[in-house]
Amino acid sequence: MTEKIKLTAAQKEALNLNEDQQVLAGAGSGKTRVLTERYIEILHSFLEEGKKFGVSNILVVTFTEKAAGEMRERIQKRIREKQKEESYKWERFAENFLDNQISTFHSFCASVLQSFPVESGIDPEFQIIEGFDQRQLLLNVVEWEMNYRARINDDNLKKLLTIWNRRQIQKILVQLTEKRYVLRETLRDYKEGKEVELLARWFNKETLKRLDGRKLSAFLSDLIGYSELSINERDKGIQFVRELAKFYEASRDRLESEDIWEKGIAARELAEKFLDSNKKKYKGLTSHQQVGAKKNWVGFSDEHKKVKETLQKIRDELKETISDNKLNELPTKYDRLLAGYLPALSEIALNTAERYQKEKQN
Repeated sequence: MTEKIKLTAAQKEALNLNEDQQVLAGAGSGKTRVLTERYIEILHSFLEEGKKFGVSNILVVTFTEKAAGEMRERIQKRIREKQKEESYKWERFAENFLDNQISTFHSFCASVLQSFPVESGIDPEFQIIEGFDQRQLLLNVVEWEMNYRARINDDNLKKLLTIWNRRQIQKILVQLTEKRYVLRETLRDYKEGKEVELLARWFNKETLKRLDGRKLSAFLSDLIGYSELSINERDKGIQFVRELAKFYEASRDRLESEDIWEKGIAARELAEKFLDSNKKKYKGLTSHQQVGAKKNWVGFSDEHKKVKETLQKIRDELKETISDNKLNELPTKYDRLLAGYLPALSEIALNTAERYQKEKQN
């Protein structure tokens, strides 16, 4: 069998019927071919062992009708090839191929339910909703959920509308509903969560506790006076000092806050100003990009020296607490925003998924 169909050593191992097999491979690597040959190998074992089993005794399930159709086509072709080689043995498989059990998961499950209507408690005349009808039903359910919540002035919907528009929320609900089986437990967990609880799960509180926001604030305060020096406007050093001075004025309260999350967000924003262009490592303070050129600081050499010292202190303080590989342990303002809105989104998504499931069953 394997002489005509070229298989690798690993693919041949997958044809071993004495043990279960799991095949993991990328697209175009021959998974369908291997599955086809394993099917043929099973039929071959029926012949060798004198069993009267046939194609109806082998179950093959896949996700799409297209994939199932391709499997049927390939397997039938291989059976016909075998029939030409050993017609009297493979003839019954070829003649009875229409009895094959190659289908999608949905089709297989439907056939089981229709075969046992009493046991399943389902009307045997039920139909599987799919394709356009399935998509339209989902969109209708999401639309109904949005309209209902708007009518009752729902707090969760109002909260989401402060960051997304209606169409964006509907799109998110559709995506979450489509992945409801994977996300259900996570959404239930988030639904009951509080902002600070979710942030504590996502980020390292110990790093935040070690962070001395007041010291960083004091260093930034020292730069304020230098930002007004009459230095060439094109000098990168004075530009950086003025950028930090503006940051200090806007973020001082956050850096000195007792709220560790606010302090962490501000510290991360400050640290990112000292990172390289890839936002992965702290830059050395030797380039003109951050400390400026001496020629532009003529008459202000002492000030230039103190600016470099202060910048070094800020960088060292940041790096001691937030090393290159720990920056992601600090939240961004978007993380905090998400933690505040995720419970509301989860509650709506769970209700939408439940309603959609009920509508599918009706």
